[in-house]
Amino acid sequence: MNLSHGPRTTALWVLEDVSPAKLALVESPSLGVTMDPETGDIQNVGDSVVVGEDELTLTSVPGDMSREEYMAKLNEKAAEISEIENITDESVSDESVKIVVKLKPGSDENVVINKLLLDFVSLSSVSPSSSSQSGTPGEYHPYPGHYVRRGDRGEEVRWIQKALQITADGIFGPKTESAVKNFQKMKGVQADGIVGPVTWKLLFGEDEDKGDGVPAPEDKPTKAELTVATWNIGHGNKESGVTAAKLAAKIKENGIDVIGMQEAKSGGTSLVGQIAGKSSMSYYFTDTPAGNATLSKAGIGSKNYYTLVSCGERRALQKTVINVEGTNISFYNVHISYQEECRKKQITDVYNKVKNDPNPFILVGDFNVATDCGLIRDIFGSGYPIVAKDTVNTGIACTDSIIVSSKNISVKSSKTVKTKGSLSDHNMVVATLEIK
Repeated sequence: MNLSHGPRTTALWVLEDVSPAKLALVESPSLGVTMDPETGDIQNVGDSVVVGEDELTLTSVPGDMSREEYMAKLNEKAAEISEIENITDESVSDESVKIVVKLKPGSDENVVINKLLLDFVSLSSVSPSSSSQSGTPGEYHPYPGHYVRRGDRGEEVRWIQKALQITADGIFGPKTESAVKNFQKMKGVQADGIVGPVTWKLLFGEDEDKGDGVPAPEDKPTKAELTVATWNIGHGNKESGVTAAKLAAKIKENGIDVIGMQEAKSGGTSLVGQIAGKSSMSYYFTDTPAGNATLSKAGIGSKNYYTLVSCGERRALQKTVINVEGTNISFYNVHISYQEECRKKQITDVYNKVKNDPNPFILVGDFNVATDCGLIRDIFGSGYPIVAKDTVNTGIACTDSIIVSSKNISVKSSKTVKTKGSLSDHNMVVATLEIK
């Protein structure tokens, strides 16, 4: 196990030279202590605990407390723990503290670690510059007015990373997302890995003098923005020179949070997996018959699919659930049959499956209805509006469409991205939605 030491802002504890199982007892983002699951490296470690035979040796710095104050608090806490026989101060200077905790014979050191170390660190006094990992908001930055999440880059991401005491490279990747989720769990808010107004306030606090104009979450409901898309990629190989990198670049270029892809089957899930990897998205692939795939920046919760009424070629409705700032959204992706006699049956089947969904829902897909938007409207009614369709290739305008439930979802904007003839035989249809 390797140790890499970060800046000390308060007393942080970690086990040295012991099993990862014991390490997990004291690893805590709230203390600025994290372990890289791939390498086993400990990051942002300030101080240490060595486990011996019936004793623990603690080495630390007392932060902005005097050594006497530090020891007084430690003794007060230790007096409540029956497994501790005594504590000996073996410090050699006021700048550091070395303490030997003698355990009663047969005592479980893991119990003491839980009772003493994790609880005691929360008592330590921290300096004003300490990050929000220790419970105090970091340097103030006004909320930018939009959500910051996996796949984003820039100065806002660096601010978040600095507040979380992780490498500030300005890239919101999986490690940053994991750190945000851990922070959210510690603070008791929805752990979705997305930094919205609630998480931002916890990270950076408020500055009344600067007045960022952002109402407190408890004073005014916030709206989450979600950019979704539907895109039939034509098996991903109908146009010459198309690669996963080019498809992923188009998704990133348009700031897509969740996308439903049709005709995504090209060598099984390999193409979809590559697109998702290059887009920093999770994905769910259904092999029916040309392949449906849902890709999401926010991760994917539950997932399944429903086989639709068959007219020869098997078709399915794919469903995933994603969490957007504490709201579960059902995201449906479908590819309706091109056979005219099948369309109405299958679209009706889709409607019957989504209408009773307790979650707000978004339905995207290739409906194969050309200009017949009326067929969709007749079946779905006014309560489930078409919020986006192909406005460029008007000959098949309603083939690629996005439908939403009116419950808690409204459309902010929509557009058609020209990809027909360069990346696919369809255009990408995009909508930016507001989730209440």
